[in-house]
Amino acid sequence: MTNRSTRNRQGKKISITQRHLISIWCREGWSNRDIQISLIEKFGEEQATSLRVIQNLTKSIKEDEILWNRLQTDGYDAGLILEILSDLNKKTKGKKTAFTQTEAEWVGWVCKAAPNLPAYGVWMISQLYIDEAKQASPQCDQIDLFLGSRCWESFDSIIEYTNTNLRLDSKTNLKRHINLILEVTSKFLPMGYEDENALRDIEIQAASGDPCAIFALALYESTEEKFYDEQHGYQYVIGDDDLRQTRDNEELRQELSNKNRSYLSSETADAVDWVNAEAQAQSQLEHMLQLEDVENETRESKATYSPDETAAIVNSLDS
Repeated sequence: MTNRSTRNRQGKKISITQRHLISIWCREGWSNRDIQISLIEKFGEEQATSLRVIQNLTKSIKEDEILWNRLQTDGYDAGLILEILSDLNKKTKGKKTAFTQTEAEWVGWVCKAAPNLPAYGVWMISQLYIDEAKQASPQCDQIDLFLGSRCWESFDSIIEYTNTNLRLDSKTNLKRHINLILEVTSKFLPMGYEDENALRDIEIQAASGDPCAIFALALYESTEEKFYDEQHGYQYVIGDDDLRQTRDNEELRQELSNKNRSYLSSETADAVDWVNAEAQAQSQLEHMLQLEDVENETRESKATYSPDETAAIVNSLDS
């Protein structure tokens, strides 16, 4: 780095984007020199913040550090915070091993404000809030809008969010719209155009420690996982009207079922009465037939003997 480029950058106001990056890298355990090299690679030597400015910013960050008091945090919230810390420890290759009180509070808040946001995204958003909260005029509008959009829930939503904000920037020409969040989501645009090298470029940038690329890669992996978990094909979305119609149908079905049971009960009783009556009539018929058979047998019996035979029988009985 030449002395001339250093002099050109002296007195120049640091951009919000570089200030945020310095804050994130510092809290992830980067040295001042490594931060400077990464800024030069990202913005060029002329635009990158000087080492002296980096040193001043990181010094103020470290002086404000207070270790996290775990017993002041609810157990459930502490569990969420520790999950983020575990993921961050892997992402930083073991550099980040503990949270400060401020970091823990903001990480816990973002976890609950943005469910399902990838772990590194929770960390990065927390750092943006922390850095803005220290400024005389905090600019949290874009961070709030990002969380409110919940665009990380699908690939298409991320593309829509990015295009909307890029159009706003082109109309208003406000540089504040060009921030780390928009840089993260903008990395999805080439993938939307089916650029095969886009994902590979993000992976290379993430391996170098670029927070935006790490966040973008986490977002991509999250949306891809959700896509494969969902059932493919047409998915019918049940609305309020459908639910009301379903309830009406169920009430009608129940009413008809009750009526059917009532009819069946009445018909069953009639059927039982009919069966009993038929059985009684059949019994009476059989009894009458039996009596008729007996009478017939008696007549036949009497008609079988001749008068002489009958007299002989009678005489034998008398004797």
